[in-house]
Amino acid sequence: MSIKNIEVNIQLVRDFKYKEVAKNMWNNKEFVLMACKEDPSIDMYDFIDKSLFNDIELARAAVNNVGTLLEYVNDSFKKDQNFVLEAVKSNGRALQFADPILLDNKNFILKALAIDGEALEFVKEEFKNDLEIVMCAINQNGCALQFASSKFQKNRSVVVAAIKNSGTAIEYADQKFKKDQEIAELAISENSFAIGYIHDTLKKDKRLAILALEKNASVFRCIDKSLQKDAEIKRFKPKAG
Repeated sequence: MSIKNIEVNIQLVRDFKYKEVAKNMWNNKEFVLMACKEDPSIDMYDFIDKSLFNDIELARAAVNNVGTLLEYVNDSFKKDQNFVLEAVKSNGRALQFADPILLDNKNFILKALAIDGEALEFVKEEFKNDLEIVMCAINQNGCALQFASSKFQKNRSVVVAAIKNSGTAIEYADQKFKKDQEIAELAISENSFAIGYIHDTLKKDKRLAILALEKNASVFRCIDKSLQKDAEIKRFKPKAG
């Protein structure tokens, strides 16, 4: 395979013209490894000869770019903690393709959730009911609360921890917390867009509206219509154009 031929086809990869790449290139490890370094779209991987995913070097390059390609690699790689964690680092959704033995391993799950809390979506129900695991997830990404057991969505200390990490996590908290003035203020203080997820009665609270607007005037559209004509509120309205 000539250098010129490789360069021509690599340029096609850079231009996302995968269909125009010579077919014999897609079963050539050297070329595919080079292509993986070009930050390709996920579509490129549809063209690669799947037998190449049995090669550890190429499989690692693939999952480092697109974590969910873990689904297609050799089964032995799915049992390798470090390999799977590399895939999770690329995309937390990769966790669902890990070997069942790893998905039963609490210590491994904790490592994965420390990388991407929202991967909590793909752990077994037993772990979604485990406080240590849920706290690990929400401390990495508060919005992982949506995948926790409902008992934790009703737990004040868990909800507070989630909101401190991500104010918009209030969207996934039990309704009683969306009506809670203290929780609502905490959420808005962390992320002004949290005002869009609090209870309608609190959306009419002028003080909370001003708190949100002082942080980010672009949330004006989320402010209750009954407040948008108020003189103090109106001054935050973004100018047209």
